[in-house]
Amino acid sequence: MLSEQMQKGLNDQLNYELFSAYVYMSMEAYFLDQNLNGFANWMHVQAMEEMVHVMKFFNYINEKDGRILLQPVQGPRTEWEGSLAAFEEAYAHEQSVTARINK
Repeated sequence: MLSEQMQKGLNDQLNYELFSAYVYMSMEAYFLDQNLNGFANWMHVQAMEEMVHVMKFFNYINEKDGRILLQPVQGPRTEWEGSLAAFEEAYAHEQSVTARINK
């Protein structure tokens, strides 16, 4: 059984992982629009990796008899000042995900 605090933290992280997938999907769409298919593919792979993380949290909460509470997912940006700006944001986002996990 999960404590309330742990359950809340896991559900919050599950939501953030969903947001992360959404961020990378938005970047994928941006790159597709720019005809940068290699960059789009890279972001697609990142989005799918985030969905694997989502399911790990989802299954862990369930396995520990916790309550999975899906929350609204914040909409991501849809425009960047160019490819470099998008990749810099992706890097910063990964740093924020890591910081949340470490917390």
